[in-house]
Parts: sequence; C-alpha cells; structure tokens
Amino acid sequence: MSRWKKTLLVVSVLIWCVKLPGMANEFVDVAAIFQIGSGARPLGIGGAFIALSDDENAVFYNPAGLGLNRIIGVTSLVTHQFGAASFTAVGVALPFFGVNFLQLDSGIITGPQFDPFRYMSRGAIVSTGIPLISTGEVSLAFGARLRMFQAVEPTSGFGWTVDASILITGEYLRLGAMVESLVSEPIRFARGHREGWPTDLRVGIAGTVPLWGNLRLNPVFDLAGLISRDIKSMFGVEVWTGGLGLRAGRDGLMTTFGATIEFFAFRFDWAYVIHRYLPASHRISFTFRF
Repeated sequence: MSRWKKTLLVVSVLIWCVKLPGMANEFVDVAAIFQIGSGARPLGIGGAFIALSDDENAVFYNPAGLGLNRIIGVTSLVTHQFGAASFTAVGVALPFFGVNFLQLDSGIITGPQFDPFRYMSRGAIVSTGIPLISTGEVSLAFGARLRMFQAVEPTSGFGWTVDASILITGEYLRLGAMVESLVSEPIRFARGHREGWPTDLRVGIAGTVPLWGNLRLNPVFDLAGLISRDIKSMFGVEVWTGGLGLRAGRDGLMTTFGATIEFFAFRFDWAYVIHRYLPASHRISFTFRF
C-alpha cells in the first residue's frame, strides 16, 4: 500500500469513523481525540485505568483520583498515531485539580485522486476530585471532568460535555466508575452540522498484589459502553519493583506493552501499540514531579 493510501486510511478510521469490514463499532465518536488516551502508562495496560488512577493520568481517566492525589506533576505525551497523525498531550495534576490539553494533526495529506487536505482538532480537559471518606483502610472520592472539543481543519466546530466519576480504594482493591456526558452541548460545526455526546457508563476494578520484596503486581480490568450496550472490555497487568515498571494489556483490536523508569523527580513512560489493521505505534510520555 502506498504511503498516501495508508495515511488516508488511518486518518479516516481515527477521525471520520469510517468502519472497515469486521471492525464493528470500534470507532464511533466524532470527538475521536478523546478516544486516543493520555499518558503512556494507561495505554500500556490497554487503557484500563479508571480504577487505578493513582497518578497524573487521573485527570483524563478518572478525576476522582485527584481527590486522593498528594503530588504536583507536569506530564506530556507524543506519538505519531499509527504512522499517520501526530498526537500531543500536555497536562498538570495537583491535589484536587488538573488540566490536560490535546491536539491531533494529520498534516497535509496529498494523493493523486483528491485535493490536498488536513485534519486538525484540539481538546481540553478540566478535572476536579474531592475526597468524601478517608479512613485508614478505605477511601472514597468523587470527581467531575469537563471536556471541550474544537475542530480546526477542514471545518471548524466546538462543543463540550461534563462527566462524573467515583473511586473507592482499599489496601489491595480499587473500584472506579464514570458516567460520561451527564450534561453536554452538541458539537456545532461551521457548516451547520451538529453531533451530540452519547451518555455512557464505564466501570473498572484494579488490584495490588504484593509478591516479594518491593515487587508488586497490578491487574486491571475495565468495561465501557454499559449504557449504549456497545460493551467493550479492556484489561492488563503491570509489575513494579522500585522505580521500574513493566506492563501489557488488551483493548479491543489493540495489544499493548509498556515500561516505566522513575528516577528522582522524573518519570519516563513508554507504550507500544499493535493494531490488528493499522500500523504499530510507539507512545512516549515524560513526567516531572515537584
């Protein structure tokens, strides 16, 4: 397959939700930028992070985790999504509050059968988390997430939605849930077209299994699409020893692997994504903690 055909195929699947035979409903959200994820650590365990949410990625995956957060971190992620579209995410996480900014850009796409065009969209996330119960063994937190979407090219548009979440944590078990799009404003495009935000439910469970010494195991499992009945499972496992982490996971058509190295105030996360139909891609994120 020529480069321009591959690029057009990938961008179509990622952005305009064109389904390939046998791909069912894997890509259905017009604001596809929020389906890519943020942070290489969650991506390395198949995106199953709603119950784990114990670091800066809680801003994106479960804002309730910010209610239990005691660190200040700045994080960034870069990837060339499946070899076709550049995706960048930057964010800040504080106790009780966090923000993320996302951009998806295909660059100029040219080919012998169509005029040159470009797809670009941006997203912003503002999240907050509040602890409701905190004992020596069990904690309960509530979170809210505002997502804003802006289409830039080839047409402009804007919309927003508000999500709500909870997180319950124990010594060895964590439970998380999020209701997406409780309140929303449809994405209104310049050409008059409107796209709504579907209300849905996502739940997850995560465990912490001490092995020996500093070695511990984190199995994770998420279910999404429980209201729409377009149910999708994501699962994975990560192993930690000190500042080194290794992980693997599965998310629908994608098999994922990843690793983490922490030293002093810095953290480096890497994920490798193998897609059944699209080219594999690397995702790298850097985090600095104060």
